[in-house]
Amino acid sequence: MRTPSSLLVLAVGALAAAAAEPKERLVLKGHTGEVGCVAFSPDGKLVASGGADKTVRLYDAATGEAVRTWSEHEKPVESVAISPDGRLLVSGEQNGWTHFWDLSSGKGTFKLRTQDGHVEDSGPRSLAFSPDGKVLASAAGDGSIGLWDTSGKALRTLKGHTRAVNSVAWSGDGKLLVSGSDDGTVRLWDPNTGDQLRRLEGHTRAVRGVAVASDGKSIVSCSEDGTIRLWETATGRELRVLEGHHGAVYGVAFSPDGRTIASGGADQLVMLWDAASGKMTNFLKGHTDAVYAVAFGPDGKTLASASGDKTVRLWTLAGGQ
Repeated sequence: MRTPSSLLVLAVGALAAAAAEPKERLVLKGHTGEVGCVAFSPDGKLVASGGADKTVRLYDAATGEAVRTWSEHEKPVESVAISPDGRLLVSGEQNGWTHFWDLSSGKGTFKLRTQDGHVEDSGPRSLAFSPDGKVLASAAGDGSIGLWDTSGKALRTLKGHTRAVNSVAWSGDGKLLVSGSDDGTVRLWDPNTGDQLRRLEGHTRAVRGVAVASDGKSIVSCSEDGTIRLWETATGRELRVLEGHHGAVYGVAFSPDGRTIASGGADQLVMLWDAASGKMTNFLKGHTDAVYAVAFGPDGKTLASASGDKTVRLWTLAGGQ
């Protein structure tokens, strides 16, 4: 027979477990088409998203209120990124233009034809700032990756992929750039020289997303083959294959501490994985269409997901509201 004290312990334990369960906190609305990309500001206070409705929208991450909308794009927006100092937002549209916006004023500073070095109407499909904020990497449909400074000057073009590049990500020290492509490969580059360092093979269909762990020791990739793969950065060795999604996996991200991987897929689910064991720890239901992108907030306690259901959803992962 359980005593009152043991029942109290069980009750407290159940409450703690419930509090630790991931929960949908906010649904960010406003887009009138599919939302394909999402990014947090470095302080975690703002969330930016881009969509098929040709707009970039900025939200207050605490309240979900719309802060600003940029409607100057001529084509669907495929990528958004915010500089590490929080001053610049960049958005890439299908016709090859990348727009630079002053985040505090909302004014456009200039726009850059990032297809110069790419090809007509080929991207950028992914944009990523280097950790020091001095270099912007852009991925395009012709298989190339462009490196630019924040004034719009072309620095280097990385060539090697044989089909469209869908995702680029930097290591935390800025010494490595990782890319994933429709050619089914993940490639590692030295951004200072443009040299291809390694080619990772294992996926059987297009690679849609890549991310680098905060310690730089591992890389994660996701693919239309329905798998997520973990790789050892130093050797290129495949560490494990994460399986659980039904259908293509479109977006993947490491938590800031590198312990958790988030993924989003065609099955409308966001999944959470333990990076060390490869086990799925949770799945988040709420979206009613494919999940195209996921992003962790800088504190690691909030996750954003962007979907074809025209929404961005914010999830509290642990110890949250």
